[in-house]
Amino acid sequence: MEKENNLGPLSSCSICRKEFSKKDAILISQQEGKVILHTTCSQCHTSALIVLSDEQKGFLGMGIITDLDQQEVKEKLQMKAISSDEIIDIYKTIEKF
Repeated sequence: MEKENNLGPLSSCSICRKEFSKKDAILISQQEGKVILHTTCSQCHTSALIVLSDEQKGFLGMGIITDLDQQEVKEKLQMKAISSDEIIDIYKTIEKF
């Protein structure tokens, strides 16, 4: 079975629709079957994260507009994940208000 490639909407800026060039995208992370890119539109300067995942039936892609620059994204990806106990503690604290 041939994989589908439906990544067309991710190849241009979601704000002004200008087509991205190779120089607009920076590789942030690459793991087995998953790539994260940071893009900045050369026309309107909107930044976005693009997550591409190689799935069984084809490529899955998602774009997220962000105000983070490339270095900030790299730093956030290095952070420790929040534990379920921490989530419960936050919920209990908020519930008191």
